[in-house]
Amino acid sequence: MNAVFLDRDGVLNEMISHENGVRAPNRLEEFQLVSGVGQCVKKLSEVGFKIIVITNQPDISRGKLSKRELQLINQRLIELLPEIDEIYVCEHQETDGCACRKPKSNLFKNAVNKYYLNAEESWNIGDRWVDISAGQNLDIKSILIDRPWSLLSTSSGSKPQKFAPDFVVDNFEEATNVILNHSKS
Repeated sequence: MNAVFLDRDGVLNEMISHENGVRAPNRLEEFQLVSGVGQCVKKLSEVGFKIIVITNQPDISRGKLSKRELQLINQRLIELLPEIDEIYVCEHQETDGCACRKPKSNLFKNAVNKYYLNAEESWNIGDRWVDISAGQNLDIKSILIDRPWSLLSTSSGSKPQKFAPDFVVDNFEEATNVILNHSKS
């Protein structure tokens, strides 16, 4: 079985503009899907892909997002995109030293093992280098949705020197078309 792994913020839902750039939504009323995502996720599910969301949510550890609000946001996401099979969340910030925060691959490994996925025939869509690197550690094919923040340093550091997504696109619809045109599913 194959999957499409999806980052949440900036891929499925809109980012929130603020004085230092952009941030993830911290309240349910801020949460809004990216236009067209619903139809694309449905297409991917209809051709047989498991839909797995893997998201870093360090604002929980930082005290800027409550676990209850995260639960409400993720419930809304599943209501809007019922094709989602599971959402994996890392609630830590880099200084917590966890094993699950992207660019580490443990949440991907957990999904691969739980659903008996073929990692090399699966896909990963993200909007930051950490999303792509996490999947590439397992030889999952990668698609970077190119955003102004995609290659910036994060709390995990700078992008790896040999960073090279398999595909770079401008939006989720283009990513979906790449998968549909390049898959054995």
